[in-house]
Amino acid sequence: MKSTLTPEERQHLAWETALDRLELDVLVCDRMARRGEDPPHLREWDLPTDLGPIPEDLRERAQAIHARQAAALEALAGAVVDLRRRQEDVDRGGATYAGAVRAAYVDTHV
Repeated sequence: MKSTLTPEERQHLAWETALDRLELDVLVCDRMARRGEDPPHLREWDLPTDLGPIPEDLRERAQAIHARQAAALEALAGAVVDLRRRQEDVDRGGATYAGAVRAAYVDTHV
């Protein structure tokens, strides 16, 4: 079956699809960071270079996604720091984060 899309329409659709994928990855990272979970392996967040110039009507959306990516990366970096602190607490034998109670043992066999 022959495509009825013009080359410009195909390029626009390809860009929309690429932006959809980037936006989905940002949503996944946002949710994972909020839950304090390790993010899954994601595709690179670079915009494709093989699609030609981005259509003018998609530039604002691409810029908004880029800003959300930066915020998601910052949130993930914070989550990683928090997870490392928690792991260090556990490795030292107790937890001191977020109001957790530290275990105490008393030897009553004196």
